[in-house]
Amino acid sequence: MSTASLPAVDINKLNAFIGQFVADLGASVHAGMVVIGERLGLYKALAARPMSSAELAAQTQTDERYLREWQASQAAGGYVTYDDRTVQPEQRTGLHAGKRGQPRVSARGIPGTCAAKIFGE
Repeated sequence: MSTASLPAVDINKLNAFIGQFVADLGASVHAGMVVIGERLGLYKALAARPMSSAELAAQTQTDERYLREWQASQAAGGYVTYDDRTVQPEQRTGLHAGKRGQPRVSARGIPGTCAAKIFGE
């Protein structure tokens, strides 16, 4: 019985690969939350002013419990930061520009993902 020798593993390259995999996995999981935020008008509402989850729920006529979880996922993903449970102006502007010509990130920029599929696209 012969044993084949395994090639030496470059630990730095392995760590870089694992880091990229984790980042890609996180992005694909978070895509659904971005689509939800766009479809329910959450980013648009937050572009107007900082809001707690209760204020956002009242503004968008959605359930506060779900919005609390949504805001927490946005913070965990680095999309928003909390300051007394409100969203900061940089993220509000970047995620939904209120005026033409302002920089904006949109869920429409995630075509073909499973997240968009749940809405029938």
